[in-house]
Amino acid sequence: MFTRSRTLARIGGVPIQVDPTWFLIILLLAWSFWSRFTTGPPTHPAGVALAMAVTATALFALSVLAHELAHALEAKRRGVPVGGITLYLFGGATEILSEEVKGPGDQLALTIAGPWTSLVLGALFGLIAWPSSTFSPGRRWTAAVCSRRWPGRSPATGSEPPALPRGQASSWAP
Repeated sequence: MFTRSRTLARIGGVPIQVDPTWFLIILLLAWSFWSRFTTGPPTHPAGVALAMAVTATALFALSVLAHELAHALEAKRRGVPVGGITLYLFGGATEILSEEVKGPGDQLALTIAGPWTSLVLGALFGLIAWPSSTFSPGRRWTAAVCSRRWPGRSPATGSEPPALPRGQASSWAP
């Protein structure tokens, strides 16, 4: 799909490829989290802030991968060939051979598998954050771990809203 991407792993027989732009966004995201955690409030020592930033960034990256894997594994379950997953600057893309999709029901299932996974992950992260929201020591940590807000993406689905042009999608980001 992307000419500069490199295959890092295979999950469920699906090759996971990473474009160099993915590392750029991961570094910028980690820096953004670290900056937020060191300037507070509350402020954290640089080492603690770095650990929190790396954890939040890793969870973000894994949630994007889970979203794309949901599309790919649902396609494989329905007998539709999958070329692979590529993670890049704007998230990820799953290469599915659309001419092999058997009908509208299959197309719907392939389309909603990723957002459904993101919704479940968001609910899980919210359930983790909810009990700790009344305790101040862990409040910032769980906010970092459970935050999936990203410009141009819906907090619930991790996808851009389909009815809006790309330039207007940022209105979904709080």
